[in-house]
Amino acid sequence: VLAVFYLDICLTSDRTRGLEALRMIRLLRLLALFKMERQTGSFQTILAVLGNKSSELLATFFLATVLLVMSSTAMYYVEREAQPREFSSIPATMWWSVTAMTTVGYGDIYPRTTVGKILGSVVAFVGIGLFALPSGIVTSGFVSLMDERRKAENEEIAEMIDEDTLKLELLQTEVASLRGVVDAVRADAQQMREQTEAMRQDQKLMLQLLQQLCAHASCSGATTLQPLILDG
Repeated sequence: VLAVFYLDICLTSDRTRGLEALRMIRLLRLLALFKMERQTGSFQTILAVLGNKSSELLATFFLATVLLVMSSTAMYYVEREAQPREFSSIPATMWWSVTAMTTVGYGDIYPRTTVGKILGSVVAFVGIGLFALPSGIVTSGFVSLMDERRKAENEEIAEMIDEDTLKLELLQTEVASLRGVVDAVRADAQQMREQTEAMRQDQKLMLQLLQQLCAHASCSGATTLQPLILDG
């Protein structure tokens, strides 16, 4: 775009007035609009639809060609005597067929006989229906493409949900196993407390027994010492 801008400045100077035809290069600025396609991706969507519906579009084009040749041939034989200059040949009559089938009707060539007008009306109605087919085909292609993309998105979302569900199930399993470990640790701790309490009770009983033994020993020693003192 900048290159086109500087070329435009150079071509509009007084020294290069002879190169005015090259000013058409400034139209290249319109190519900057294609940068928007990178963000929207509309051209890719259109090409995908045309690729998916290529067989149907080719069939419609073939039918249009057949109708063009048939209507041109019929109108040529109907109008060649009344208008030999306008309908001079079948290829020349194809111009009228194109304008009639596309409902453009420029008016430069038109039938004047009754049979020709009837034939032209039939060709016009058939052309309306025929040229409505591509629009319906392309529309159905867009709808099917959008449905496929929507289904793909839904499948991706479903896969993500399944993955999250599996992760949640794994987390629940891990939590359950951790709870089992915690319960086992609590049971071991409770058992250790009970054992510790039992050991304390045993220690208390042993201390009591020792105290009783010591008291008994002291009493027996005192009774043995009294006769010895009296003898002395």
